[in-house]
Amino acid sequence: MFFLFLVVKLNWNHLALIRH
Repeated sequence: MFFLFLVVKLNWNHLALIRH
């Protein structure tokens, strides 16, 4: 569960960087 949250968080940061 925690691992999934971490993966989602990392993906979100990656998307944020791309959008920026």
